[in-house]
Amino acid sequence: MPKKKQISYENLTKLLAAEASKGITQFSVTEDSVEVYAVAFSAEPNSGSVSLHINTESVFEARKSTTYHECDEKQVNGLFGFRFNPHDFGFHDFWSFPDELSDWAEEYEAHLESLETDEEHEETRERFFDAVAAAIGQVQNELAFLNKTEHFIAFVSYYDSSRELKEHLMRKTVGEATFDKLFPEVRRFNELIIDINQLSTEVQISYWLGVLKTYESKDEIGQGHFLQYRYYLDVEEHLAELGQDALPAIFAYLDQVIFLNEFNLKGGKQWTEDGAFNRQAAVSHLLLNTIARIGDSAPWVERALKTYIQTLTLHNEGVQETVGLNSRLAARCLHELFPEKYPKEDVCQHSNRLLNAWRYA
Repeated sequence: MPKKKQISYENLTKLLAAEASKGITQFSVTEDSVEVYAVAFSAEPNSGSVSLHINTESVFEARKSTTYHECDEKQVNGLFGFRFNPHDFGFHDFWSFPDELSDWAEEYEAHLESLETDEEHEETRERFFDAVAAAIGQVQNELAFLNKTEHFIAFVSYYDSSRELKEHLMRKTVGEATFDKLFPEVRRFNELIIDINQLSTEVQISYWLGVLKTYESKDEIGQGHFLQYRYYLDVEEHLAELGQDALPAIFAYLDQVIFLNEFNLKGGKQWTEDGAFNRQAAVSHLLLNTIARIGDSAPWVERALKTYIQTLTLHNEGVQETVGLNSRLAARCLHELFPEKYPKEDVCQHSNRLLNAWRYA
């Protein structure tokens, strides 16, 4: 077997620094170089491509007052807010991806295709991100010529980042004090999670289901509440980490909402506030996804999911509009937990009706 060709991450750093040096220097002498608050190297770890983005306070404020004027603080200035989203920046296209970078990206893609394990892919991605961060370190002299704000940052970004990866990438080039100044909610959230994780499993389950209840009922969110920092969808990950211990409480929660309508009345208050899909249904869907993610194929889990499908099928028999929990997702859970025993769900394209409900009897 021929030996795998080694790729040079040092060469990537050198090429990126050379191109960024030219782009930043050219921008620094323009009239737009006023109150620059961020320079981002947007990196794509699946293709090896990297692009340079710059933004200023004036561009940010202009976009905030037009496109994003209805966004809340988290959506504007948070870690995932548009303020630090390179694709919302005002200045792009600082290089035309020269041949040397194109050649490097081709070698990198070929290298990715030769990898066999997830660990190899993860290590390669990390080395790629490190090389991009190193390029930022090599253009500090050029960055010094920009008219910058007090809390200016230059950082690595990846558009498809999880929250953990986004923070990880930023911290490669942004110091702790500056990061905490710009994103105080991240530190507070990390401290909150540490506190929650020190609770008993039973109390943790109760806490996460309480978060969903708060979202569902639109109760006022107190200071330091999880929903101040994250969206209700993020609860799925935390519940799933608690594993099968969380399942009895999850099913007890679902038992209370099985006959609630999935959609808001068209034209009503809830339709206006939340859209067609109501919050109870959104939480139910999240919990059914969590059950599948936990992956416990215990007989009682199977029976509970089958009971949901059978109960809803009988309840909706002979009616035009189906009501209650979406049995399609319960059927999907059964298929994912028992793929040899239950088929994929078959759903009517014009309603929520499960067409092959009898297969789950």
